[in-house]
Amino acid sequence: MDIVDELGYRRDGRTAEQIRNVVFRLNAFPNADGSAYLEQGNTKVLCAVYGPREPRQRSRQLEDRCFVNCQFSQALFAGTEQRRRQRGDRKANEHQRLVEKAMESVIITTNYPRCQVDIFFEVLSV
Repeated sequence: MDIVDELGYRRDGRTAEQIRNVVFRLNAFPNADGSAYLEQGNTKVLCAVYGPREPRQRSRQLEDRCFVNCQFSQALFAGTEQRRRQRGDRKANEHQRLVEKAMESVIITTNYPRCQVDIFFEVLSV
C-alpha cells in the first residue's frame, strides 16, 4: 500500500510535507473547570477536567497528595472496528492508565492533599 502516489500526493490530497489541519477549542464544556476539543484530520477528541475537589469516596482520599481519576472512552461509532462497549475493554483501560500516569506527572499533586482531580476523555472519531 503506497502512502504517497506517483505525483507526490497522499490519499487525502496533501503533499508529503503538509500536516493535517488542526482545530483546537478551549472551554468546550462551560460547567467544567477546564475543557478542550481537539480535531486533527479525522481524529476528534473531547476532554474535561473537574477539580481539585473533595473526593466523593473517602477511600480515594490520600493524605499527602491528590487522587487523579481518569476516564477514557471511545464512542461506539468512532473508529473502523466494530465495538460493543464504550468503556471497560482492554485497550480503553490501557489508554486510561497511560493518561492517568501522564497527568499525575504534570499535576503538582502535593499541592492538593485529600483532593481529587477528575479527567474525562471522549474519542469521537479516529
